[in-house]
Amino acid sequence: MSSDTSTLFIQLIQSYRTAALQHLGKIRNVFSFTIEKNLEQARVAIDMLDMLYQKTSNNRTEQEDQLLTDVLRELRLMYVQESQTGHSDEQSKPESNPSPSDTPSPDDAH
Repeated sequence: MSSDTSTLFIQLIQSYRTAALQHLGKIRNVFSFTIEKNLEQARVAIDMLDMLYQKTSNNRTEQEDQLLTDVLRELRLMYVQESQTGHSDEQSKPESNPSPSDTPSPDDAH
């Protein structure tokens, strides 16, 4: 691959990695600035990277191969961990302050 093509390929890998991390709830959505978790969409991003891995077999540089292998391993592990928590397709909301009735008063300590 030419240097420009290799750079574009690496950027494509990083783009899908970022999308997967966002959908796994690991990084904030760059547009809404919220943490969102959507395991179905995370799976799509991981599957796209796996498809690239299969379709580009024997046609990657050593650097591209190592990056793609490492990214797939990292994302698959995170996906399994997140799917075991049982929380999918949900959007995290910013934590709100507890209501006064939820907060113990100093008199409750006695």
